[in-house]
Amino acid sequence: MSLFEHFRRTHLDVCVKMRLQYLVSNYAMLPVLDKDDIVEISRQSRVNRGDVICAVIGGRFAMKRVMAIGGDEVRYEGGMVVLNGFPLPKMPCDNETCFETNGVLTYRVVRDGRIAPDMQRCIVPQGSIFLMGDNRPVSKDGRAYGPIPLLDMVGKVTARIDPHPETFHADQADPDAVGYKF
Repeated sequence: MSLFEHFRRTHLDVCVKMRLQYLVSNYAMLPVLDKDDIVEISRQSRVNRGDVICAVIGGRFAMKRVMAIGGDEVRYEGGMVVLNGFPLPKMPCDNETCFETNGVLTYRVVRDGRIAPDMQRCIVPQGSIFLMGDNRPVSKDGRAYGPIPLLDMVGKVTARIDPHPETFHADQADPDAVGYKF
């Protein structure tokens, strides 16, 4: 039995009634989430482009951003995400990060200074999602493993909880980005 199957069988009734908390185990979601951050996960069935979610990938829990949903075409070219034929605009922020927008949501990503290898066109199957980390130079994400089934999603990240003093909750605005949310 997979880790996800075990989780679903033993905790599904509890998940519906409460929010889950997980420890972020890597730097793939910098600058939004840092290693050792504690995040709150809400079990929700509806997923939108730009949501930060927790999913089971390769038997492990991982936090990633939803870049494409079923029916979308996505590719990665010259450090740019191209969604349904249009590159996602980037706006400079500082030397290490920039803002990226998918037309609805604006979020901060680490600049891909070493430019990760291009990814060929991928059509996301219905019932699947394509995920990427915000720290593009180091994130192992959909560019390596492709789309994942929606069933592998645990839930949406709704809040970052201390250990850091600058606790961020989804209902608070990020002073650096208009429309920023989890």
